[in-house]
Amino acid sequence: MKNAKGLTFPSLEAGHTIGNRYELVREIGRGPRGLVFEAKDLDFEEWPVALKILPTEFTAKKGLLSKLKTCAQEAIQIIHENIIRLHEVECIDGIAFIVMQLLEPFVINRMSQTPRLPFSEVSNIAHSAVAGLSAAHNLGIYHGAIKPSNLMWSDDRVLKLADVGTLCN
Repeated sequence: MKNAKGLTFPSLEAGHTIGNRYELVREIGRGPRGLVFEAKDLDFEEWPVALKILPTEFTAKKGLLSKLKTCAQEAIQIIHENIIRLHEVECIDGIAFIVMQLLEPFVINRMSQTPRLPFSEVSNIAHSAVAGLSAAHNLGIYHGAIKPSNLMWSDDRVLKLADVGTLCN
């Protein structure tokens, strides 16, 4: 399947298992650089994770996946309340993907459909985003794609940045 940017993705659906380890539960997001699925990590008692399935170009073009793995190594070390936790970058059965913390896909850009936010909440969003960016920048990691769809809420309404460390500088 091709997306609007002409990138090709493997045909996957709920119930598919990647490498006898990750069972796809449901698609929860779709963007120009990946398809995101809720999945169960079968090696860890069906622990829920998010899998960002990368375009097939990551496996077809020599060195692209290893470059992404190199870029993500430091980001995997970041443990910060305002950054979605990155677990690993992997390629199994010819499918390249990023394993990360699972959050319900309530993104900030959907807030435009709700009444105007009070200033205190807008201020909290900005403060949280800057705190997460600062933690990444302190390790020399730059996001490169701050946009509403990369700002997400955890179940307890903590703002989290997505895709930190998945773009090479």
